[in-house]
Amino acid sequence: MLKSLHKLEHNEKVKVIYASEVGSRAYGLASLKSDYDVRFIYIHHPEWYLSIDNHRDVIDNRIHKNIELSGWELTKALRLFRKSNPSMMEWLHSPIIYDKDERFSNEINHLIPTMFAPVSTLYHYIQMTKRNINTISKYEHATPKQYVHTIRPLLMCMWIRQHGHFPPLLINELLNDVHLPVNVQLNMERLCELKRNGEEAVTAQPRLLRFIQDQVVEMESYVKELGPKNQGQTEPLNHLFRQTLYRQWESFFE
Repeated sequence: MLKSLHKLEHNEKVKVIYASEVGSRAYGLASLKSDYDVRFIYIHHPEWYLSIDNHRDVIDNRIHKNIELSGWELTKALRLFRKSNPSMMEWLHSPIIYDKDERFSNEINHLIPTMFAPVSTLYHYIQMTKRNINTISKYEHATPKQYVHTIRPLLMCMWIRQHGHFPPLLINELLNDVHLPVNVQLNMERLCELKRNGEEAVTAQPRLLRFIQDQVVEMESYVKELGPKNQGQTEPLNHLFRQTLYRQWESFFE
C-alpha cells in the first residue's frame, strides 16, 4: 500500500500526511472478497495555496479492482473536521493506519475532543440506521452484510450515548461494550460472523429489526434532549495547517 501511496504522491505532486483503512477491514468485518478502501489526507506545495482561484481538493484513484484510494486536501479535511464530520472521524479512528506524519497525527488526535459534536454525529448514524432498515425491508432474504450495515451505526449511537465520545470502529469492541440484551448480542455476533464468511443470504430477523427500530426511536428522543451541537474552533486548525505546511515544505520557506 505504501508503494501505491508514494506513486500517487509523485503523479499528483502532493505529500500524503495520513492514510488509513475504512470500511469492512477497519470494522473487523472483512471477508475474502472485501475491497481495500484507503482514505488519506494530502498537502500541496505552498504555491498551490497562493492562487485566488479554487482548485480541486479531492483525489480519487482506483489502482486495482479491489483497491480504492480516495483523499482530501488538508484544508478541506480540516474544515470537515471542524464540523465533526463522521467520515473524517472514522479515518482518524481507524485501527489500520498505512502512513502518517507523526506530529500531524498526534496534534489532530489531540484536537478530537474539542471538535467532536455528539448531536450531529448521532443524527448521522441514526439516519444511516434508518436507511439500512428500509433497504432490508425490501427483501425477503436480506444479506448478512445488509444486517451488519444496520447494526453498526446503531451500535455507534449507543456507544456515544454511553461514553460521550467518538466510538471505536471495530465491531467486536462495540458489541462487547455496549449494553445489549444477551439474545440480541448473540444474534448480532452471529450475523457478523456470517458476513466475514461471505454468506450471501440469511433468514428474516423480525425480532432483531424490532429491537433496532425501538432503539432508533429511543435514540431520536435522546438526541433531541441534548444541547446545541459543538462548533469546533478555527484557530487551532489554522495553526495546525500552517505548521504542517511549513514542516512538509520547509525548504520553500528558507
